[in-house]
Amino acid sequence: MAASLRYLTQRYTMPIPQAKGVITDIGTEELAHMEIVATLVYNLIKDASIEEIKRAGLIQLSDDPDVSDTLKFLREREVVHFQRFGETLNLVHEHLKRKKYY
Repeated sequence: MAASLRYLTQRYTMPIPQAKGVITDIGTEELAHMEIVATLVYNLIKDASIEEIKRAGLIQLSDDPDVSDTLKFLREREVVHFQRFGETLNLVHEHLKRKKYY
């Protein structure tokens, strides 16, 4: 949630439309990631008693392949975000190096 809100507010300071678009896309996707994680946690603990949750240490470990696959997907998306930030930073640097004529 925090990352999403940071990105969605930082987009207003981007000097080029491409950077605004990338930051908007990633901020929006981060909101979806939060929904995925919330749904995952809800489904893992919805039928568990408080005692079972405490005994299990909440959901520190899971042997459910669907849970593992979901978490791997989210991790892969974070790597993609990192790459897109790098590409966008290069675009912004190029923009800032150009002479400006007004």
